[in-house]
Parts: sequence; C-alpha cells; structure tokens
Amino acid sequence: MFRRFFRPIALIGSLGYLSSHPIFSQSDEENAVNLMKRVMYMPSFRETQTINIPKPTLVYIYDSKYLEKSQLATKIEKNLKRADEYGYSLAKRFISNEEDRKEFCKESGISEEEYTVRMEHEGNLFFINNGRNYKIPIGTKRQEIDSWVAKCQEPIIKVKSISEFYKHARSVIFDENSHIIVGYKLTDEERKVLEKMSQYKIKISFVEASDDLAEKYGLEPGISLCRPHSRFDGEFDTETHRALKFIPMNKKDPSFDDLDLWIQNNNTTKVYYCDQFEKIFPLFQKTYRGPLKCMYVLTSGLNPDSKKYIQLVKDLAELADQYKDLFIIAIIPKDELAKKLGCLRNGRLRRMKEPEIRFTDFKKMISTKENPEGGFQVVDCTNPDAKCADLTDTHYTGKYNFQGHDFSKEKLKEFIENSLQGKNEQYYEEESVPLAAVRKLSAVNFNKEVIDSDKDVIIELYGKYCPSCIAFKEEFNQLAKELKPHSDKLLVAKVCIDHNFIPEISDKKKYTPIFWYYKKGDKANPIQHKGKRDVKEIKEFIKQNASFNLEE
Repeated sequence: MFRRFFRPIALIGSLGYLSSHPIFSQSDEENAVNLMKRVMYMPSFRETQTINIPKPTLVYIYDSKYLEKSQLATKIEKNLKRADEYGYSLAKRFISNEEDRKEFCKESGISEEEYTVRMEHEGNLFFINNGRNYKIPIGTKRQEIDSWVAKCQEPIIKVKSISEFYKHARSVIFDENSHIIVGYKLTDEERKVLEKMSQYKIKISFVEASDDLAEKYGLEPGISLCRPHSRFDGEFDTETHRALKFIPMNKKDPSFDDLDLWIQNNNTTKVYYCDQFEKIFPLFQKTYRGPLKCMYVLTSGLNPDSKKYIQLVKDLAELADQYKDLFIIAIIPKDELAKKLGCLRNGRLRRMKEPEIRFTDFKKMISTKENPEGGFQVVDCTNPDAKCADLTDTHYTGKYNFQGHDFSKEKLKEFIENSLQGKNEQYYEEESVPLAAVRKLSAVNFNKEVIDSDKDVIIELYGKYCPSCIAFKEEFNQLAKELKPHSDKLLVAKVCIDHNFIPEISDKKKYTPIFWYYKKGDKANPIQHKGKRDVKEIKEFIKQNASFNLEE
C-alpha cells in the first residue's frame, strides 16, 4: 500500500534538493518541474546521455515539447513491456537545448532538418545493436515497433534446411502477392543493402538460403524474390499453382534504390488482384511510382472458375506482359473496392454478368466544362506547376470506359491503344457526361461558391445511385441552360451528398433529389423547394424567390 506513494514522495524530495543546486540558471521552481517531468516521463526507460551504448538498446529521443505527450509514451511503454525477454533494454535521451540537439545529430548521423521531421512525426526511436544505430522508418505504427526491433537484431534470417524455409514461408505467404526476399552467397555490398532494406520493409521477410534450398530451386549467388505461382501471372498449370517460384535479380551489388524498385516491380502478379482494402495503397504506390496509368477490371458478379473469367485473366496477363511499362492492370472483384477507387459502375454487375473496364490516366486531369470552341481542357499533371491537387472540384482524372460487350483480346487491345492515345470518350465519375451549364460542387468549395458568393444559388442535393436523381439529371441540365443568360446573378449547382459532408446541408438531406435556394444577402436562411420534381415548378420556385427579376 505504501509503495505506490513512496516513489512520488522520494522524487519530490530529490527535486527539492536538486532545485536548490547551483547548476540551475533559471528559476528553481521551473527547473524542478521540468526535472520531475523528465523523471516521470516513461519511467521504465532509463535516462542516458549518449546513444553510443554497447549492448542492444532501444532509445527514445525527446525534448521539452514532447514531455506533455504522456499518452503516446504510455502506449509505447505498454507495447514494449516485454523488451527484456527479447534481448534488449530501454533507454531515453532528453535533448535539453540547441547545443545538445546539434551534438545528438552529429552522434546519430542525421541532419537537423531530419531531426525536426522525426520529432514531429513520431520517428524518434533509435535501436542500438553491435555499435550501429538504426533509425525507425517514419510512419511505422506503434504495434510494428517490436517487428522493427526484431529486424534490427536479425535483418536477414538464416535458414538451415529446406524444411525450415518451408515452415517460415507458410507463416508469411498468404496469397499471390505475399513474398520473401532471398539471398544466397551474398557479397558484402549485397548483404549491406539487404539489411538496410529489411529494416524499412518491416512486414517482409528477408532470408538467407541454405545450400540445399539453392540446389532444389537452382538459385544462383545473389538476390531473388520468392512468391507463389499464380494464374494472375498467366500460369494455369494445376501442378505449379500456388507452388513457390523464385525470381532472380539479374544485377550484382545493387544500390538501395535499385533494390527497392526491383522489389516493387516483381512483388505482385502481372495482373494485380486487389481483393482487400489493404491492397489499395500498394496498388496506388505501384501506379504512382511507375507509369501513372492503371486499367481497372471490375469483375464482381463473375464466377472466378468460369471459362469466361479464366479466358479474361489469360488475356489480361498477356496484355500486361505486352504493355509492361505503360500501365498497370488491376482486377477489382468487389463493388465496395471499386467505389473506394473511384471507378463506380453504370449498373449492377451481378445482373449484367460481365466485367466493366476503366482506364485511368493519372498524368492528366480533364475539365468538366466544355470550352466555348468545343472540347474539354486537359491539364498535364506531370508538370509541377499544374497544381492538379487544386483542380479536383472542377476537373476529373482522365478516365476511359470500355464500351460494348465483346471482351476478346483484340477488342481489349484496341481499347488500350485508343486509351493510351486519348482517343476514347471520357468517362466521368460523378456524371456520365459533363454538364455544361450545371456547376458541380463539393465540400471543399461549397462555402466559396454558395455561402460567400454574391449570387443567388439554386442547388440540387443528389445521390450517386438515386434513381430519381439519375432520371432528372438531363432535365435539370436543360433548366440550367435556359437560365444561363442570368449566370451573372444566378448559379445553378449540384452536390453529391454520398461523398460530401457539408455542415450547412448535413441536416437537409433526408431524401434526394432535394432543391434549395440560397438568396443573395440572406444565405443563412435557404428556402427548400417542396413541390414536384418538375422543371416548370422549379423554374417558378426560382422566380418567386430570386433577388432579381427573372423576366428581364
């Protein structure tokens, strides 16, 4: 009972003595409080003045700005409470001033800029092992710290036999996109780059092959990637299906960047099979770091064992080989994943029983409004001055929609060629075709275009899959064209409530379509149209509530 109170009392007594010590140049009270915070902050981590520690130690770096983050510290402590069982100790180092910070940066081999970034993004963990210090990759989750520390202690796992390798492979390879990096008779340079990569690729195993494993699979000295045979590589031989295969890296002593790019290009099947939300980020990473183009093949509703599906996969694998460096092919087997990727369907695939195909070009964005002279503005997103991120409300990523029901390899190839050359008709995520007279709004620009504008605004709140909204779309567009002569006083707009949370309208979306009139000078009190979904009635509604004479 007394033990729970003894430590704080001892600390306060010690602080009382230390606060009177001549080492303090500031007020005794302020220094005493700071010292107490340091002592109480992560109490299971011992304080150290250096990271040059001979034995394996995880060191947490912190300064006065981070003393208040006790919640984070508590979570890390809980995460690492069994550290001693795994062969390493815990320490913390306090950075007290600018001189101390410079000394630490020199000691750890990082720049002051990197120090700031690491402190701001929870990258302030260092693992000391055999006289080397390893920096935790920024973005590592707290639950992955143990895995990272294990990688620092044994970045390359040595397997002594084929059976030992198989046992390990079964624990880490779950599907066609799971893989292991294998080294055999590595040079010093290859070992060094593999160890460094292992600490960054926390979830991937790096293994050093035994002689019998190398003999069985014909491994040459160097680096290989191991993953299962798969039909998404075009391999339909039932004998090799899901058996392991090794892909050699035909380059000696690669750099870190060479190895990273090679892993990225070979760690998935030719046709990327995206059947889980967790696989979306790797798909985007593969696309953005590569060709910036992706062809989505939406297949939910298709029987994966049917002849039709198997033939489609065979054709896609061949096309992926043929257009290897030009775009990525990804099969999306679930509607919720297609929605997340922004390639939604025109209809329900489970009724259609055939795939839908979208070709997305991330290199360019296309305006939703037609130019006066015809056509739509195209912005080159590879140009850093284009600022494509600012155009998401007024432009769409370049998308093409496969037309027709003939999914033969010849037709797919024709669609691909036309897509690469920009010859296909644009496919639009929100609308099947751009609406020249209606302004599409989002949560980002709603206030600017509606609340803060000096115009009246008639706005339709619509749902992506709302049948009435779809049926009324062209009529609403026609009404907007009729009202175009008043565009200097009236904005005709619409906003999709499925993908936009807007506080001003969040309580106004009980059903769709629904129409609100925001009158100039009285935007805080919008007026709802309660009549029929009829162009004449809506036009009369506008006439009655406009701040100007609609007849002029």
